[in-house]
Amino acid sequence: MTTQLERALQSEILYRLNRYPVVAAAIPNGLWIPSRDEQERTLVARIVARMKSDGMLTPGAPDLVLLGAKGALCVELKRPASNDLFGRKPKGRLSPEQKAFKQRCADAGVGYLVAYDWADVECSLGGCAARDLRRFWRLVARIDADPGNSTRKGAMAIQGSPHDLFKIVR
Repeated sequence: MTTQLERALQSEILYRLNRYPVVAAAIPNGLWIPSRDEQERTLVARIVARMKSDGMLTPGAPDLVLLGAKGALCVELKRPASNDLFGRKPKGRLSPEQKAFKQRCADAGVGYLVAYDWADVECSLGGCAARDLRRFWRLVARIDADPGNSTRKGAMAIQGSPHDLFKIVR
């Protein structure tokens, strides 16, 4: 069930993705059709059954699919953990259908991301090295001893600009 927080997050992510060279497709897997009486409920049930049989409603499908030069990425949006007047709300979790879909993506070699905020999506696109540990450790691997410098004997130096850590891919 999509919460208002997830809808707002999806709107924000689609807006911010405009500056990246990717194609973002929202998957409308949740559907609510109002019905007032028994005839309308029967009609809605027929419409939903037809959509399921035609493959339009796939259980566990992600909220967004991002396509780019490096491949595809399925993005499932979940509510972040929060505190309010009624107590602590834990972060959203994947349903069994979503876990099965995630496994199907892994088997097919397609990326899958569970995002709780814009930063998660941005990091998956290579936009922030602070949370992207693989990129961070690649930069750290460039550190080597500087034996020729007597004032910094045994000191470590980073080759390249410190701004490389936070370079945003556009």
